Amino acid sequence: FADVLEFLYGTGCRPGEVYHATAKNFDRAQGAIVHRHDAESPDYVHKTARRTGKDRVIYLNAELQVMIERLSVKYPTGPLFRNRDGRPWTNSSVYLMLKRLRARMKLTTGKMIAYSYRHTFATNWLLDGGWRNVILEIANECDVPNYEHPIIGHDRGHELIARAQSHTRDGRRLYVSTSY
Repeated sequence: FADVLEFLYGTGCRPGEVYHATAKNFDRAQGAIVHRHDAESPDYVHKTARRTGKDRVIYLNAELQVMIERLSVKYPTGPLFRNRDGRPWTNSSVYLMLKRLRARMKLTTGKMIAYSYRHTFATNWLLDGGWRNVILEIANECDVPNYEHPIIGHDRGHELIARAQSHTRDGRRLYVSTSY
């Protein structure tokens, strides 16, 4: 499970892109996992493949390349990321594992979800010196019923903006805008 979390944290990719990564997707020359835009079922078709017509390239740092090499040897076919029983990780199994971790750590507020690693990666990248001309936009998705956190609500958008602007690192902060 640690490999899944480390990969999510180190790449900022979507959870489904991790669960469907195979040895065949590992491009050693690029040091990346490549989900092809022209893939067809049963292979994984990434979220934006049909719309963009582009491959999804997930670049790996040196440590993640070593991890993928190790997993490619262990699992030359099928998904690289598997649980201790050899079954592939899924949205449900990762959610349940994170739920167990929350309980074990006695966390009583907030949620732990795999997609949070994507957001954490982006925030850290910006604060660590990523492009300075990037603006964090608070999406105008306040009426989406799946969002359970009350701060997403229309009447509390100003709180969310203030919270995002309060993150700093070495004098850098996030520039924030919104469009309700």
